[in-house]
Amino acid sequence: MAYITEKKEKKEKNIINCLESLNEIDYPKNLYKIIIINDNSIDKTVEISKNFFKQNNIKNYKIINRTRQDGFVAGVLNDGIKSCNLDNKSFFGIIDSDCIVSTNILKKINSNIIEYNLDAIQTQEWHITSDNYINSSQHILCSYENYNNFDEKAFKVGHFFSNNIAKKIKYNEKSILEDRLFSDECKKNNFKIKVIKDVLLYRKFSSNFMKVYSQQYRYQLGSITNDIKNKKIIDTLNITLVLIFSFLININLFYKILIYLLLEVFCKIFIYYKDYHRSALINSPYKLINIINKQKNILTINNIFSTTLFMFFVLILRIIPFYRILFNIETIRWNRF
Repeated sequence: MAYITEKKEKKEKNIINCLESLNEIDYPKNLYKIIIINDNSIDKTVEISKNFFKQNNIKNYKIINRTRQDGFVAGVLNDGIKSCNLDNKSFFGIIDSDCIVSTNILKKINSNIIEYNLDAIQTQEWHITSDNYINSSQHILCSYENYNNFDEKAFKVGHFFSNNIAKKIKYNEKSILEDRLFSDECKKNNFKIKVIKDVLLYRKFSSNFMKVYSQQYRYQLGSITNDIKNKKIIDTLNITLVLIFSFLININLFYKILIYLLLEVFCKIFIYYKDYHRSALINSPYKLINIINKQKNILTINNIFSTTLFMFFVLILRIIPFYRILFNIETIRWNRF
């Protein structure tokens, strides 16, 4: 089993927490390997990692020093996978350097793979939030996305796939939606994919608005670019356009659509969140238990209000990259964000 982390920006503060959790996995050390891809790093991540492995006498790791700079994150992952010489029964697992995993992650993944004869699997992730409304809003909306992902079976951080898939499908190096497009290709090739309800991955959101804006803009830019290429632009803008046109044509219709949208989103969140939180708490690493336990009652009036505002912020944000791409203002570059 291989874990791959990608590092482009300064993330040396995150890597120790990540490595500690990987080393604490309750699974035979000779059956999984920690793989770090050093993607032209500008900090001390590699040095810190090597010292950690040495101090803890860890042998089941590999550091790949990447020299190629093409392909966005997809290129990083492709190069990491290419460097591994694994048998057909092996699986890759993809996480970022800011992730912490549960100690039972490999046991859960392995049992699901065997029971359902899977080619790929997607776990759930939990976000360690503070009292900051920006953090809480992102976390609540992500729980809504997790709810929808059971049917969509789209990959994000925390997905696993067989070496058989790796031999046939590569991450799209001309896209910044590498996870989503990779899962789409897996489905087209009829590989068996399952999204499990278990929360096995933990990470933080930034509370800096400009960083959040940059991240959300990147997601929307990737979606818009991909949908324009596949002539499906309406799929990305449909809700935003419906709200705008209803507002311009009939204000009463706008209110009805708005209420329906909010009810649809928050009803799913209320239905799902209790089980979502329970799974996060059950599988949590010991040091996160108290923090996660406090997040049980996050669905307060203030947080629901802030989440509504954040949701509209994301919907409106979709128009900006569309406009910039349409008039050839925006171009995707490696160091754009």
